[in-house]
Amino acid sequence: MDRKEDKELNEEKISPVFAARLKELKPREKVRAIVMLDTGEPARDLKKRPTKTARQAVLKKTRQYVAEILPDIDRILRQHRGKRLKSEIDALSAVPVITTAAGINALISSEHVKAIMEDQALFRVA
Repeated sequence: MDRKEDKELNEEKISPVFAARLKELKPREKVRAIVMLDTGEPARDLKKRPTKTARQAVLKKTRQYVAEILPDIDRILRQHRGKRLKSEIDALSAVPVITTAAGINALISSEHVKAIMEDQALFRVA
């Protein structure tokens, strides 16, 4: 894969609006984000609901895989003055982080990251 293809794949991991906002940050300024991890889950047959045993097996496999890749994510975050905000991933294989724009860009380049979204406050709509 050449550099152009790498860049295109990485651009798919983050929204253009978030990417533009990152460019405006000062080098030491931090941003909160939700990192969606690529757990390598195989496609499954969605025609029928998996059994409880099957769901538990997938969850166990996912947790084992994540335990192997989280040290890489932590290393990237440490290199860029960042950290995870929760010790475990959620049911969607997501983990909140805080880091610099350089840290987000480094995470985008990781093969273990599927997508990154800005962690924004939610407001009630009246």
